[in-house]
Amino acid sequence: MPANDVFEMSVDQTLDSQNLTNVYHFIQTSSDGTGDARSALNALWTLIWKTLYLATVTGAVNMIQTRVRRLHPVQTQTLITANAGAGGIAAESLPPQSCAILRQYATPLARRGTGHVKISGIDVAASESGRIDAAQETLLNAFGAPMASDQTEVASGYVFRMGVYSSIDEQLRPIQSALALGRIKTVYSRSIGVGT
Repeated sequence: MPANDVFEMSVDQTLDSQNLTNVYHFIQTSSDGTGDARSALNALWTLIWKTLYLATVTGAVNMIQTRVRRLHPVQTQTLITANAGAGGIAAESLPPQSCAILRQYATPLARRGTGHVKISGIDVAASESGRIDAAQETLLNAFGAPMASDQTEVASGYVFRMGVYSSIDEQLRPIQSALALGRIKTVYSRSIGVGT
């Protein structure tokens, strides 16, 4: 799988018996490393983003598994990997439909150059009047920081960059920054469990 292949990673979780999924997209920026690129991407998620993500949410959030597949140029089967973990904040959680927003800014900044991650499981005490506090914003920005640069999975030698993917033109635009939006968004029930 050569450079410029595009991958999709789905991170499955639960919160208050509600199934949640966050979907991320990556481009391979290196030539092939050793072994399966999907396994390397899963290892990279576990090494870099998993701990940062779990630090942003309450213990009511339980990560279950990751699902990785290549989207472009040719789709592959999905590699499903058990990847358990619980949120690190010991506090009461907002309901699943109340999400903090991490906005992803990609290049070029055009109609398809902005993405977002909706994060359920925010501490009730970290929100007021529909906004998150400074401490929660700092945690979200720490989670977003590695999205804006190439990341190497050392054991395999693969290098990936997170991006904003458009299925319309099948292009992935590399993320230049990912920053907390500062407000809580209510997600309609039809999209909970489908992807955030």
